[in-house]
Formats: sequence, structure tokens, C-alpha cells
Amino acid sequence: MKKINFKLILVCIIAICTLILVWYVTIKPLFLNKTPEFETYNKLFNNNNKIALNSDSYSIISKTGTNKDKKTDLKFEFSGTDTIWEIETMKETKVTIDLKSKIENGKFKLVLITPSNDVINLCNKSAKKSKSITLKPGKSKIKIVGLSAKGTLSLEIKPTNEKEILHLTPITKGIEENKAETK
Repeated sequence: MKKINFKLILVCIIAICTLILVWYVTIKPLFLNKTPEFETYNKLFNNNNKIALNSDSYSIISKTGTNKDKKTDLKFEFSGTDTIWEIETMKETKVTIDLKSKIENGKFKLVLITPSNDVINLCNKSAKKSKSITLKPGKSKIKIVGLSAKGTLSLEIKPTNEKEILHLTPITKGIEENKAETK
């Protein structure tokens, strides 16, 4: 009966695991960025006309958290555009948006779409700030825009005059309801 060399087997397993890890960290991302889907979202990320469309286009790996009571707490991994709030006003209205984003990977931005489809950039990548904006009458939207983006977002919408807001509607499609971790 042949004796099994466990040391040799262990060395082979370690070598194979090391090769897989090197491939996963260095080579695999190069191929992912060449896919047609990546190219579609890459073009979308920098195109304000497409970002401003009423419809969203996205590929979500994960999106967890809450979006209610004028507050958003999300943990996400996605590419594309995703509307998270709709704000309808009857006249010019000032709101303050307190936000904190921490992006681990990819490209990310938070934008406001005005009723005339202008795109206002609220933040890029990781940020912690408070931004005051005067909303025009009509329906505005807040969207997250990502390109292989992975991270967290917390925000709170604070209207100066609640009576001037007709609707402040959270869009919760695709959110798994549990508290996202924010740091």
C-alpha cells in the first residue's frame, strides 16, 4: 500500500488557493471592466441626459437599509442610476440635505434632478456635508449614480418650510429592509 504524502497535498492546495486569490484580485477585474454591461454603465455615469431620464437603469448586487421619514441609510453595491427620493413643490422651496457617503470601490455620485431635467451634483465619492438647495416648482428627484460602486450613504432632507412641499416620497424599490451600517 502506498503512503500518502500529506505535506505535498497541503503545499499543492496552498499553491492553488494562492493562484486563485491572485487571479481574483488582479486579473478578474480587468475582464469585468471590458464587458458590454460595464461599458453601458460607464457611458451612463457621465451622461447627464441619461441620468435625468424618468426611468432608472441599474444592476444591483446588493442594496440594504431604510428610506423613510426624510432619512436614508443605505449600504449598496451597484452600477447605474436609481431614484431614491421624489420631492414635489408648489413654489420655490429651500431644502437642506445633510449627507454622509463612504465609498469603498468604484465611482459614485448623488445627484438632484430638477423639474427642467437639470442635473445638480450633490456629492462625488466619499463625503460628509450639508448642502442647501432651492428647489423649483414641480417634481425633483434625488438619484444615486454608480459604476461598480460599493459603499454606504446616509442623508436627511430638511425642508425650510414644510407647507411648501406637496410630496416628499421615498422610493424604496429593491431595498432589503434592515438597517444599513454606516460609519
